[in-house]
Amino acid sequence: MKRKAELPDPYIVVTLGLPYPLESRRVAAKTEPYPGRWTTHFVIGSTGELDQEFFAWVREAYDFSAAKWKS
Repeated sequence: MKRKAELPDPYIVVTLGLPYPLESRRVAAKTEPYPGRWTTHFVIGSTGELDQEFFAWVREAYDFSAAKWKS
């Protein structure tokens, strides 16, 4: 994660739960709090970062979460 002085102004942090460690330069930080469950953090500084790639990850996280609730 970047130091606060290096973060855009303004910004938000979006956290997604995924079943794998996402390898992308857009990822600010990731951890594996449980086996097979990765918490992935993104720093969003502009609406331009909310693109098709990002929303595909959001959809993946949604599907992963929905599958967890069904089991």
